[in-house]
Amino acid sequence: MADQLTPWEHINRFYHTTRKPIQLLVAYHADAAAASITLTTLLKACFVPFNLHPVMEYEEVKGVIQRTNMTQDAEISDGGAPVDELFVLIGLGAPVSLRSFFDLRRHIVIVLDSYRPFLLDNLRASDNNRLVLWGHERIHEEVEQFFREQRKRELARARRRRRRRTRKNQRRLRAYGELVNDDDDEEREEESEISSGSSDDGDDDENHDDMTPSQSQEGIDWMNEEVPENLEQLYYAAERGGKSCALEVYDLAILLNRVKEAVLWHAAVGVCDLFTRRLIDYGTYLVEMRRLHNEVTLRKGIRRGPLDDVTEETVNRHHKIASSNTMQLVNLDEDQLFLLRHYSLWGAMWYHPVVASLLGLHHVEDGTGTLRQLLARCGVSAKLAQQPWGEIPDDVRVESLRLVHHELKQALKTRGSFVKWPTRIWCVARTTGYSVEVSTFDVCTLFTALLAKVPPGAMNTEEASEESMKEKLREFRREQFWRAHDVIDADPNSKLFVAAVQEAKMLQESVATATSALMQPGMIQSTKGIHYTQPSDPTNASTALETFGCPFRIAVLAEHMLFALTVERGLGKYTREVRPVLLSCPVSRLIGLNSQQKQKEEVIQSEEAFIVLFAHEGPTKEGLSPVLPVARWNECVTNTEDFLVPPLRDFIRRDTVIVDGRESTAHLGEMLHLRSLTAAL
Repeated sequence: MADQLTPWEHINRFYHTTRKPIQLLVAYHADAAAASITLTTLLKACFVPFNLHPVMEYEEVKGVIQRTNMTQDAEISDGGAPVDELFVLIGLGAPVSLRSFFDLRRHIVIVLDSYRPFLLDNLRASDNNRLVLWGHERIHEEVEQFFREQRKRELARARRRRRRRTRKNQRRLRAYGELVNDDDDEEREEESEISSGSSDDGDDDENHDDMTPSQSQEGIDWMNEEVPENLEQLYYAAERGGKSCALEVYDLAILLNRVKEAVLWHAAVGVCDLFTRRLIDYGTYLVEMRRLHNEVTLRKGIRRGPLDDVTEETVNRHHKIASSNTMQLVNLDEDQLFLLRHYSLWGAMWYHPVVASLLGLHHVEDGTGTLRQLLARCGVSAKLAQQPWGEIPDDVRVESLRLVHHELKQALKTRGSFVKWPTRIWCVARTTGYSVEVSTFDVCTLFTALLAKVPPGAMNTEEASEESMKEKLREFRREQFWRAHDVIDADPNSKLFVAAVQEAKMLQESVATATSALMQPGMIQSTKGIHYTQPSDPTNASTALETFGCPFRIAVLAEHMLFALTVERGLGKYTREVRPVLLSCPVSRLIGLNSQQKQKEEVIQSEEAFIVLFAHEGPTKEGLSPVLPVARWNECVTNTEDFLVPPLRDFIRRDTVIVDGRESTAHLGEMLHLRSLTAAL
C-alpha cells in the first residue's frame, strides 16, 4: 500500500504528462463547495489548470462527460494520439455506479465524497489507477467493520433461536409427560444446558474476535463475491456521513504546508454542513471539530504572542491595520437561533425550527401571544426583542440571552426530549476587521437559502421549448450556486452577504406559512411509523406549497415539519419518537401553457410530476449501522413493479425522487406506511 499513488499525486502526474486541465464536478452543498475552494486554491498554487462544473443532477454529469468526449474525439480526428481525461467528483459519486457514467479506458476518475455507504460495485472497481477513491483505506475499513458486526449479530440471533427451540421442545415434552426424570432434575438439566450454552457463546465470541476480517464473515468476501441480499439491504440502509470532503482537503493542505485561516475555516464549514444535514450525530460532530478548535486556539495564541512584548505604538498600530483586512478565526459558543447576530431576537426564535416547534409558533392565532409570554417570563421586553441585534448594547444582549436560554432549556426538558443537542453548540466563527462574527451555522443557513431561491416568473414563456427551459433553469441554479459559493468567505458588510440574509428571511417566512397550512387537520396523515402527505385529492392542496418544487426548498420545509409533527403528534407526553416525514409537491412547470392546454392538464392528472422528499432523524451513533426508515425508503423507490413509471432518482440528494402522477405519488406514501408497520427489517 505504501507504493500506491495518492489522489494529489495522480492529479500532478496527469497534468505534467498531458498538460490538460482537470475537470472538477462539485455537488450543490456547502461541504463540497468549501472543499472545492480549498482544492482550487492548491491547484492554482501549483499552476494546474482546471474547469469547475457545479452539478445538481446526474444528468448534468452525463452532459459534462459527453462534451469532454466530443473534445477528445475531435483531437483524435485531427491526427493526435488519444489522451485521457481526469475527473474529480467532489461531494457526489459514492451511491451510483460510476462505470455506467465513465469509460475507464479513456477516463481517470477520482471520487471525494462524504456520503456513506459507497456502492459496492465502485469499491470493487477501484484500482487506484483509473478509479481512485479518496481515503479508500478508511472506506474499506468501515465496510469491513460493518460486515463483521452484522455477522456477529446474525450468529447471536441464531444462538438465541436455537436456545428458544430447545426450551420449547422441553416444555412440550414435559407437558405430555414423556420425560423420564422428575421436574427438579429437568430444571437442573435445563439450567446447566443454558449456562453451558451461554459459556459456549462466550467462547464463540472470543474466537470470533480473534479471527481475521475475512474469516469472521464465514467465507463472505465482499470484494470478490456477491453479498447475500439481506446483508446488502442492511448495508445500503446504513446512510450517514463519513469524513467531510473539506476536512480531507484540509489534511492535504497540511501535507503541502499550505494551511491558512481560510483553509481551516472551510474545513469547519464542511463538518458543520454534515451536521446540519443530519448525516452525522452530535457526538461525531464534536469529535471531528475538536482538532479544528485546537488549531484555532493555537493560531490565535501565535497571532497575539509577539504583541505581548512589543510596546511601541507604531508597531501595534501597523498590526491592527494589517489584521483588519484579513480573516481571523475564533471559537464560538453558538446560540441555536436563526441568524441571531444578523437579525433580531424575535425573528431568530420565530424562524428556528426547533424553537418554533417547541413553542407552537406555527399556530398563527396563538404564536405571537406564546412568544410574548415567554419573553415576559424571561424579563425581556418584546420591543427590545424586535430590535436589530447589532444595535443592542453588549451587556443587555448577554443578559437577555442568558434568560432566554434558561426558558428554552425548560422547554426542551418538557417537550423536546427527542432533541439530541443542547441550545448552544461549540463552533468556529470568522471575523474580518471590525465586522460581526459569522459562524459556520450562519454560512450553512445562507448557503441553503441561496440555493432554494424561487426561479423568476419571467422564465416561463409560451414560445420557449421544454429543453430550452430546462437549460435556463439549470443556468439559474448555477448562478445561485456561485452566489452561495462566494458567500462562504463574504464579508458581513458586503452586498452579497446582506442579500443572502434577506433570502434566508424570505425562505423562512415561506416555510412558516407552509408549516401552518400543513398542520391543519387532514393535510398530513400521521400514523405510528410515519407522517406523510396524500396528494391524490387535488382539492385538498394548499397554495402555500406552490413554490416548494425545488429539492433544497422542500428539504428546509421537511426539517421544520420533522420537529413540529414530533412535538404535536408524539407518542407520549415525555418521550417522543422522531418519526419520518414524507412530503410531496408538484414540480413547477417549465413552459407556459395556454388555456386549452391547462384544461387538458387538469383532466389528465397522471401526467403531473411530483417531487417527493423523505426526511428522517438520521444516524444516532458512530459508524455504519442500518437505519430502518432508510431501508424502507430504498425498498419502495427501487421497487419498479408497483409503478408504471419508476421514480426518477437522479438528484445528488438520495432522499429526493421525481414521481410521475398523483396516484403514483399517493401509492408511494401508502407503501411506506405499510412497511412502517413492521418493527424490523
